[in-house]
Amino acid sequence: MSWGLEDKPLPPSSFFKPIQNIKLTRGLKICIWGPPESGKTYFCCSCPPPVYIIDTEFGAAKVAKTHFPDKEIYVYEVKIVDTLDPAKIDYEETVKTIARACMALKDVEEGTICIDSVSDVYTWLNAWVEDTASRRTSIGTPLRLEWAKRNIFYRNLVFRLLCKPVNVVLTAQPQRVYDEHGRETNRWAPRWLQPQPHWADIVIRLDKETSSGGVKYMATIEKCRFMRAFNKRVEDITFQKLVKVLEAELGVEVAGSG
Repeated sequence: MSWGLEDKPLPPSSFFKPIQNIKLTRGLKICIWGPPESGKTYFCCSCPPPVYIIDTEFGAAKVAKTHFPDKEIYVYEVKIVDTLDPAKIDYEETVKTIARACMALKDVEEGTICIDSVSDVYTWLNAWVEDTASRRTSIGTPLRLEWAKRNIFYRNLVFRLLCKPVNVVLTAQPQRVYDEHGRETNRWAPRWLQPQPHWADIVIRLDKETSSGGVKYMATIEKCRFMRAFNKRVEDITFQKLVKVLEAELGVEVAGSG
């Protein structure tokens, strides 16, 4: 199938622009992951206001009221129960509601939008595919192509936020890494759609380190689109402290960091 692509060849200028004419999207796009109580929600609340948090864990309001009581922070606590069984989550309606919440922010052009956490979105989409898959293997599991529905919905949801001229923070929970034989390893990885780090400006891992000297909350910058900052560590990270680290390394202001 040619799709008529060869009929009318166009010049390069029809597609490509000189970088001087390309306007960069304002705001930092940040993926941040780590174990419980490592500071993910606190980091979200530390971002430039107004802060909009789509909260799947019912913890953002508590953190915000405790540490940022006077800050302009808005929280949407999302989890839709099954109308036939209140003990169950309606996975499809829950992820659709999250998408509607993102659409409701279409006119927001300053501040920060957070999903805390995308791991729950990923889990609910997996459950949705398991429940609704029309094509299955001989043992009843969804065929590989069925998972494309999850991937497309997840991408559309995330890209709806990443294209906005605001800061975006997507938090994730850790999951155990298994070897090729299905055995547990001592390694952990974020629970999100695999390509997600490629979409972010910055990827940060948080750790709660306990020693005889007490507890330290350490952040490790695993990816930075602006510079080679791989494995740079920052203690007690906040959005403002992250920007200071980036500006110190770059020597210039990080545009749109608010």
